[in-house]
Amino acid sequence: MMKPEQLRTPPLYLSQRPQPFERGLKHKPDHSGSILQKMTGADVYLLTMHAMEHVYFGTSYLRLDPLDFGDYTRDKVARSYAQGARYVLNFLNGALKGDRSGFDYLMKKPEQLGMPRHSVDTRFIAARP
Repeated sequence: MMKPEQLRTPPLYLSQRPQPFERGLKHKPDHSGSILQKMTGADVYLLTMHAMEHVYFGTSYLRLDPLDFGDYTRDKVARSYAQGARYVLNFLNGALKGDRSGFDYLMKKPEQLGMPRHSVDTRFIAARP
């Protein structure tokens, strides 16, 4: 059985916008068992896509369903989806092809990539010995 501490392959984790503060008061999240926190042998790349909710990561929902996008428009969510796809492409170029510029892309601020400053939060956790 593989243990998270033994993993050496870097993951890219894309997440939806954070839940409202009020929800956290009622349902306290427990991240203590998170595999991402236990992965000490690999670099970890975390992206929070603020225009995205879970269902928006599926293109058919964006194109076909009459979704309520709340504070965002369908166009803003679609642009966020496209940005997420670019992050994935660059991650794969770095992880699978050994192209360092792919990982460099992940470290750039959203405004350096033509996105609004608060559209994406990126976090990098370096492997620890």
